[in-house]
Amino acid sequence: MTAELRGHRPPLLRGEGWRGLVYPLLAVGLVVVAFDRESSMKAALDPVALGLRAIAIALALRSLPALRALGRRLRLAAKASAHTLRLDEDALVWTGPDGEHRIERDALVRVHVGDGHLELPRVWLVHRPVDGVALTGLPPLFDDSAEALGKRIEQWRGEIEAPATVEHPKPAREGSKVYDAAADGSVAPGAAVIRHGLGWLRRVPFAAVLAAGVFLDGAFRTPSLQLGYLGLLPIVGVVVCTAIPFGWILVALRHVRPRRGLALVATPVEILMRTRDGILRASWAHLESISIRREPALTILEGWTQRRRVILKRDGERNPIRYDEAFLGVPADAAVALLESYRAGLIR
Repeated sequence: MTAELRGHRPPLLRGEGWRGLVYPLLAVGLVVVAFDRESSMKAALDPVALGLRAIAIALALRSLPALRALGRRLRLAAKASAHTLRLDEDALVWTGPDGEHRIERDALVRVHVGDGHLELPRVWLVHRPVDGVALTGLPPLFDDSAEALGKRIEQWRGEIEAPATVEHPKPAREGSKVYDAAADGSVAPGAAVIRHGLGWLRRVPFAAVLAAGVFLDGAFRTPSLQLGYLGLLPIVGVVVCTAIPFGWILVALRHVRPRRGLALVATPVEILMRTRDGILRASWAHLESISIRREPALTILEGWTQRRRVILKRDGERNPIRYDEAFLGVPADAAVALLESYRAGLIR
């Protein structure tokens, strides 16, 4: 029996969506209030006005990821009617504006419903690799909710039993060759890659950007007599605060470039990652646990958020492998679902 779901418009103002509308308006409102305060006090360097403009700059920075999230939802909503999801007897078929995606029923090994940490998508399908792809994210356009869609697909797929015992073959002698081949597009049968993401750019020290904006705003508003008295201080402040994020990016790129666009390579034998110091590897047979570590954080760009890391603990080793979610092209929980499928022997 075939079931077909047609795409419907996602809620636009859920999560970051409403912030994409509210924060820019608040920023503009605070600038207007600051100008009004400045004119009423007849003082270009009124502390309250300067503080209001600083908060306005912070809100403008905070609105950037919110506007991006809202833009993604608007693009999805505009093309929602072009999406269909069909559950046939032998395959799941998702048709969208960019073509048809087909996953054979027997190839689907796990359905993972994300926790919404990164918003879109929420439902991830773990399946046997095709050209190195073993994770497919469905847009939030089908069924009443992500949980309902995940349950529907699980019922359609039926129970998936992991093998009672798994005998993993021996790892390749030179993991670097396997990694480099995957980076060049030659992925071995049964292997999957997770590409590098750009989420690490959110870790740029935007507090320095905010400080540069405040310095620049103060320099423009300082009367010429007082500005001459201050000398090069405002200019030095702008230069230093601008140089900090650029320096941070240059240091980060030294860690990013060796990875050649890949976050990790998973094979039926092991997981491979690359750092500046060389290849990190962990065989499934000697991997004790795979987990996610969450740490609360407060940033200018994201507000209150969670920093998440994938933790790979190997047998007999005190220092586990830690991989920051910011460098993954998918949410950490989706990556863990894929790795656990390999570890359990569901993908060979």
